[in-house]
Amino acid sequence: MPILYGTLLLIFGLIIGSFLNVVIYRLPKHESIVYGPSHCMNCNEKIKPYDLIPVLSYLILGGKCRNCGTKISIRYPLIELLSGFLYLGVFAFFGLTLDSLLMMAFSSTLLVIAMIDFDTMDVYDGTLVVILLLAIFRLITNISSFPSAILGGLVVSIPLYIIAILTQGIGGGDVKLMGVAGFFLGIKVTLVGTFLGILMGGLWGVILMLFFKKEGKAMIPFGPFLCVGMYIALLYGVQIADWYLGFIFG
Repeated sequence: MPILYGTLLLIFGLIIGSFLNVVIYRLPKHESIVYGPSHCMNCNEKIKPYDLIPVLSYLILGGKCRNCGTKISIRYPLIELLSGFLYLGVFAFFGLTLDSLLMMAFSSTLLVIAMIDFDTMDVYDGTLVVILLLAIFRLITNISSFPSAILGGLVVSIPLYIIAILTQGIGGGDVKLMGVAGFFLGIKVTLVGTFLGILMGGLWGVILMLFFKKEGKAMIPFGPFLCVGMYIALLYGVQIADWYLGFIFG
């Protein structure tokens, strides 16, 4: 039965990933994510339903538009696959519960935020509202986590806000992201996710400077690293925090 559930969730995640591609493309353009059929960005031809099967259609079409033959970015099937595996990861750790479904929705929103921030260097308030609503609903289902949720929302966002004011090196979107995400995750997981995000962002910055000759002040979107860190912490954060505290205090 777990294998069946896992397979169904993987397929569901692929389908959701197809929708996330629409959101990632249209939201920065201020286009409706509900109305308007999917179409080729080159010839504007409406894409037929049988060409919208996640991943499979891309493979069948050889990564090209059926109508004009224009190459389709491999990013679309990769995002669909990533969405499926994000769902599968949550299921593998937490099973199929109401809370794990909320975590999957949270993971989808992180994916949207990460990709849009990567493309535009911006974090849209609409995506943050989604996380806030998920956090409120999660809190309603587990009211005992209220203190941790409040602390999680403040513990990183406030220091980031101060750093943003003093240095102008962090965007307001990242500050708000950590506020709502911390409210969803709680203090332990938020701290671990932030540490992982900063670590990965710092390593990427060093790689850019050493191998791609980027200057130290080059603009690097921080949101994607925070999103990756938070997803990893969503799965492993409590264990990492408990291990660290046990290591420090013996």
